[in-house]
Amino acid sequence: MIPRLKKIKAFVLVVLLSCAGVMSQDDSMSTSDGKGEGVTEAKEWKANAGFSAILNTGNAENQTFGGNAALSRKWHMNETTATANGAYGRAKNSTTGNSETNTKNWKTALRYDRFISEPVSIFALGHIGQDVPAGFDWRFGGASGVSHSLLKSDVHFFKYEAGYDYTREYRVAAADANIHSARIFLQYKYMISKSAQFGQDVENLLNLQDGSDFRLNALTSLTMKLTDKIAFQMGFGVRFDNQPVAGFKSTDTTTQAGLVLNFL
Repeated sequence: MIPRLKKIKAFVLVVLLSCAGVMSQDDSMSTSDGKGEGVTEAKEWKANAGFSAILNTGNAENQTFGGNAALSRKWHMNETTATANGAYGRAKNSTTGNSETNTKNWKTALRYDRFISEPVSIFALGHIGQDVPAGFDWRFGGASGVSHSLLKSDVHFFKYEAGYDYTREYRVAAADANIHSARIFLQYKYMISKSAQFGQDVENLLNLQDGSDFRLNALTSLTMKLTDKIAFQMGFGVRFDNQPVAGFKSTDTTTQAGLVLNFL
């Protein structure tokens, strides 16, 4: 276990230092206005966080908490994004009367995009997470590729990404694995009205070493704006692994509803 933790800590440290260096770069950019005077380009920050909870008592006793957060900064032809999401829950065993953990998953990611043009960027990201009920003590790795915002209007937004993903899995009661995958990601957003938005994300990871193995992650969401800073969001997520850890199910789903706060 100690060698594992050392590798994980080293990976996290490298990713954090790399992204910290990128985010701390100078915001200003001087351009000539014909008089030799510099013009400073304004930076752009975005930050939001969401929280949800489900509490049941009586015949069924369980508590589940979920949350997500995102922080991004865009400047010049660069963008850096940090995201985190997770859920934790406990339920009372009707037979023994003891409380047991039935939900425990989280994932964080740090991403850097370098824009070649307004709709096209080259990206690199690092991710780390845990999902013990699905058989993973730890999951971490990185990805890189090309992103293209094909459609961008006041009503519709569509983006696709293609690239490579590496994931290291420390599994519960099973042999650890290194997975090299081709990554395809699709994202669609539709503005139903000025205060309501529908979103659909789909990620497909195709194992390059085993053609019959693939992973599919999907998230469907509906966001309704309540104020300039607060929104209500409902989401349904699916995580499918065609070759799950032995003894574990191939599909996990998450249904979540809660408030989203926009800080910046």
